Amino acid sequence: MLYHLPEQVPWDAVVRSWEQAEAGIARLDALLAVSPLRTGWSGHSHVEDACARLAQDGALVTREDLVLRDGFMDIRYGSQELGQAHHVLRARRMLLRRRPSWALTQEGIDTLLERRPPRLEEEDGAGQGGDDDADEVLLGASRREAGTHYSGWLEVTQDALRRYPALIAAALAWDAWRALRPLSRGTWLGSLLIGSLLRLRRKTRHHLLTFNIGLQRVPYRPLATHPLERRLAGALDAMAEAAERGLALLERLMQAQERLAVVLHGRRSTSHLPEVIDLVLSRPLVSVPMLVRELKVSRKSATHLIDEVRPHLRELTGRGRYRAWGVV
Repeated sequence: MLYHLPEQVPWDAVVRSWEQAEAGIARLDALLAVSPLRTGWSGHSHVEDACARLAQDGALVTREDLVLRDGFMDIRYGSQELGQAHHVLRARRMLLRRRPSWALTQEGIDTLLERRPPRLEEEDGAGQGGDDDADEVLLGASRREAGTHYSGWLEVTQDALRRYPALIAAALAWDAWRALRPLSRGTWLGSLLIGSLLRLRRKTRHHLLTFNIGLQRVPYRPLATHPLERRLAGALDAMAEAAERGLALLERLMQAQERLAVVLHGRRSTSHLPEVIDLVLSRPLVSVPMLVRELKVSRKSATHLIDEVRPHLRELTGRGRYRAWGVV
């Protein structure tokens, strides 16, 4: 094995970062557990995290371009970077739908890397926070991947999850991922698997950590030559930053909900406007055809409904026809 866990974690050097990450992640997950905006939060956070992943490689993918690509409403020729960001976006959604242990299996890795199509009948919903047989799953995946760098990373991860608290184990797993580079074609997948590890240990039950956003926002980039305490503190700081950004996003959605609620004053009880607002808050993008399909209304009615809430939305395409909107 090319990576060895430390005999003793340098607690004095990482305890502050660890406490901040623990508090932030716990608070965000608790708020999302009872928030009616959880679906919308997940949709927006997936997009932002995918853009942040490409930014780490020096590629600029805007939120608007990715949302339009995802809604099949591209306004310009797609780039390779945009396609990669869309791949990350699809993978995040898949990870949140499946059981946490699925991402660590051979089938999970092959599906996430698009080596095989997903098996929809195995999706278990986003509310599950862990697996009772997590260690057995890790062992099974390790046997199937025997002789590869990935099996070595799984062994390190399994050992860390047994010996250390969840966030420390996740930080060590990330450090091992950077050192071992276990998947030659899936280097981007490691940051997403860290979120699955936290779900596996029930540290996050209602969201997938936006680790890429945290990595983008930390003020320094730990290198392999840096001491272990700095590398671990960097990973924990990134988790804390991810939680902070997640809380800020939830606050923005709550403010948008309050602004949109003003539109409902004096409306008839049979109005479709409440459904429109719910749809706008739950999706990064809405369009007239989407309203026609979701609300079962005519195109003329859907256009009128959009006009009612348009002052509180942002037009994303810049076009006069085939337009789409999102919350400000």
